[in-house]
Amino acid sequence: GDFLMHPHGGTMRKASRRWRARRGSTLLLVMLMLPVFLIPLVGLAIDGTMLYIVQSKLQSACDGAALGAGRLIGTKADPAEIAGELLNVNFPTGWWGTQHLVPTITATNALGVHTVDVNAEVDVPLLFMRVLGKPKSMVSADAVATRKDTRTVMVLDRSGSMDNVIGGTNVFDTMVASAKLFAGMMTP
Repeated sequence: GDFLMHPHGGTMRKASRRWRARRGSTLLLVMLMLPVFLIPLVGLAIDGTMLYIVQSKLQSACDGAALGAGRLIGTKADPAEIAGELLNVNFPTGWWGTQHLVPTITATNALGVHTVDVNAEVDVPLLFMRVLGKPKSMVSADAVATRKDTRTVMVLDRSGSMDNVIGGTNVFDTMVASAKLFAGMMTP
């Protein structure tokens, strides 16, 4: 006949039918896994990477804003205003499609401790996860700069040895000029 015997019983034609049935069920399983598991995983990987990049840029902008405003503490500049300007420069509007940047900037002075706190939140549009009904996600960053008031006391020697003249100038006068130069380097 046209049937060959299989070692485990049955015929080769029956084994071939079973193999095709298994191959069809594997194809059906892969087709079901594609929308349920694979696309969401790829979407999560791509959107997660995008969120990470935006959050890193936002954190860097907040850090720069807090440090830049912190350097101006003790001057006539408004630290909160300066921090806001620095944040906007370092995180441009619409960067990577972001929307609704909401900065919260506070500058406080409590018992000689000046603090600039920069917090920012922004909406990031998602590419793949919007298929699952999540069109955007919010990322945030926070940075704080603190500076303490310091008091500097200089003691100048007024003893007789300071009345000496070296190189045509009085030692005491040179010391006073140097002390004024040093004090001028400090913020008021």
